[in-house]
Amino acid sequence: MRHRQAGLSLMSLLAFLLVAGTVLLTFFKVVPVYAEYFEVKNALNDMAKEPAREGEWGVRKDFTQRAGVADIKSVRANDLLIVAPAGVSPVIQAAWRREVPLAYNVSLVFDFNVKAGNKAGEQILQ
Repeated sequence: MRHRQAGLSLMSLLAFLLVAGTVLLTFFKVVPVYAEYFEVKNALNDMAKEPAREGEWGVRKDFTQRAGVADIKSVRANDLLIVAPAGVSPVIQAAWRREVPLAYNVSLVFDFNVKAGNKAGEQILQ
């Protein structure tokens, strides 16, 4: 009676490890990009809920402080498009591109665009 061996050969095990390694590498490079996106989105949403006491300058100052705490590096205060009438909740928009190198000349490019604020002010930003 002959028994057929079952299992992975060395070549199939190496191929599996190569694919799994590539997936893990991509995952660990993409997660920080989206984590930063959600930090920017949360910061803009929180700032848009509060009235702009000091106008556009105050909103930029507030974002700089929040970016320092949340470790936001892709967006600076000068990159924000702000409509901030005094005493009214501001409308804030941030658009940025993030390029993540994977290997050699292969990169992933992410384009983000976040708006926060009241609906009336969004018509101004469009």
